[in-house]
Amino acid sequence: MKRLLMCLIALIMSLCTVSVSAAEGGMGWDGENSILVTVTVDADKDFAPEDFSEIDCIGVTVAGKKIDDNGYTYDLILQIDTEKYDLIEALEAVSENPVVTKAIRNVYDYLDPILVLSSTEHTIRIGESYNVDIVLFDTYNSNHFYYGIAFTVDPEKVDLSAADENTFGFDFIPVMAECSNRDLYDALYSGYDAAGLLGEKFGVSPINRYYTMVSEFGVGGEDAYRIIEALNGVLYSNGVIAAEPVHMEFPCARMPSEQWTINEPAVAEMTLSGGSPVGIPENLIGQTATVKGLSIGKATVRLSANDNSQGASATCEINVINSGDANGDGYLDNLDAALVLKYDAGLNEMTDEIQGVSDMNGDSIVDNLDAVIMLKYDAGLL
Repeated sequence: MKRLLMCLIALIMSLCTVSVSAAEGGMGWDGENSILVTVTVDADKDFAPEDFSEIDCIGVTVAGKKIDDNGYTYDLILQIDTEKYDLIEALEAVSENPVVTKAIRNVYDYLDPILVLSSTEHTIRIGESYNVDIVLFDTYNSNHFYYGIAFTVDPEKVDLSAADENTFGFDFIPVMAECSNRDLYDALYSGYDAAGLLGEKFGVSPINRYYTMVSEFGVGGEDAYRIIEALNGVLYSNGVIAAEPVHMEFPCARMPSEQWTINEPAVAEMTLSGGSPVGIPENLIGQTATVKGLSIGKATVRLSANDNSQGASATCEINVINSGDANGDGYLDNLDAALVLKYDAGLNEMTDEIQGVSDMNGDSIVDNLDAVIMLKYDAGLL
């Protein structure tokens, strides 16, 4: 009984480790000052910050390396200068780099969900329409856990026929056949390797692929920096030519969804279009909200979205102004403003029709204040 109690205490302590960020763990990056990119190059390469000068990169950490028919593919954590770039700007800028095939937020640290619309505010005239689109919806997957490192060795550089704990400096087991992360996880942790994917400790793999454990219980969120530290230790071991984290993503019960609303339907009407069905045909994800101005005023478009375990919301304020086409040419520009100023100065006679389209602020008076709004609209300031 005493031994059982001690084992339980040890298990609880192992599960209750103190969470520290990657920066606190000594790697310099965290979820707020770094992004994760995938790059593909023709030859083996040691990347440096200068390779990503478009974001003034100040640090590069390898998070994965693969070799296939397309060349060498790396997952890289890029640390950025947050005084010069925010994460969204950095993602947009680095995506222009010709070797970058994918750019996302750094999922190896805890991230708050983020939802960005095409605009936070926009001005339209009565009768005009504007499309509100989703620019970015990114959630941290709290059910994503990392367990160890799968790595590939060059048999011509290291002889594993008599390997032991000193060969690489850590324990490892051979992977006997090509398999997915899910299959490898099941073979490792289910206790039943029906497919014979795993060999004996320190054995030789026929496909030159091996596995080393980092955490029996898995690490994620603010502890995930440990997997990157381990990966770099493995990747730069003698004879290792590729390495990637082994992770599991446990499914959530919630279905991804979007809910669009507008608070002043008398000011602007909203219609939804596009999107892709998820789960059921009527559950559309990635829709566009088209807003049409109906009357002078303000209306707020709100999107509440969730992606499995987390959700976020964002708004776009629509400012609806009058058509402003005082001269009837179909446009709102400085010519209309000049005409309104003449009316305001008593140089021209005001008609009901012109007054109806030129009252820009809705105060029932057409004067220089309306002309100012016209000029701001013409200059792109609204």
